Amino acid sequence: MPKNTASKEYEELLSKGVLEPLKINISNCHEHEAGTKHYVAPNGMSAIAKYFISQSGCQPEFEHHISTITKQDNKWSVSTLQGKVELFDAVVLTIPVPQVLQLKGTVAEILENNQEMKTKLSDVEYSSRYAVGLYYDQGAELSLPFKASYLKDDPVFRYFAVDNLRRNRPELPPSVVFHTSVPFGLEHVELNIAEAEPILKEAIQRSFPGLPEPKAFKCQKWRYSQVTKSYEDQPGALELSREPPLLVGGDGFTHSNLDGCISSARKVCLVLLIAPRRVGS
Repeated sequence: MPKNTASKEYEELLSKGVLEPLKINISNCHEHEAGTKHYVAPNGMSAIAKYFISQSGCQPEFEHHISTITKQDNKWSVSTLQGKVELFDAVVLTIPVPQVLQLKGTVAEILENNQEMKTKLSDVEYSSRYAVGLYYDQGAELSLPFKASYLKDDPVFRYFAVDNLRRNRPELPPSVVFHTSVPFGLEHVELNIAEAEPILKEAIQRSFPGLPEPKAFKCQKWRYSQVTKSYEDQPGALELSREPPLLVGGDGFTHSNLDGCISSARKVCLVLLIAPRRVGS
């Protein structure tokens, strides 16, 4: 976290134990701005989203793939691939920008009528990567040169960490996480998990021959991993419609870290708070 950025949110997350100061040294890490602080989410990054959702009082729903958003009687009719249709007074989209461009209905019409905005959305770029988790029984001996490190010359992996130590949880059974490099992700993004797993297992055995056979192995693909090129001028959020409000936000409109997500969320909230005044004016 750069100094003096989003401090209120960080203080809250630290006080609730959602975040903790990072205690281990990450080798070969690039230099950061003076005053930068590093934190870790001991229960995973998803714990941050879960915390804020719990504070909002809303009830999240999962496994819904939105396909169409259409204006209907000054509301938004949102349809999913699963066949569910609901009406909303306002809609905020935080999905990756390429997926915004795939939406049908009024969203597609708005962008067709604003080619400059559509072009700027199309210019947003993401890296792709695979993450691999190796899970061991308690007491397993891991032969690794560092607790966590960025890798400079590995043809497949860019980063690894003994993840229970990175999360400040040495009492838990050991686990190791690997992240692939940007070039590897770009070249292999169209592989499915079944196709990628043997390639990644072989790469681990080649680069880290001292690691024992894990109890469990998990592979995760992120087609949209990190924003490498943000929306022009990083506005924080984009207003597709004022009445009724339809916004797109997320790190694609700022930059790809937690600070960027918080900055975008603040902008979204600001626009939504102003929206009722517009309607009443």
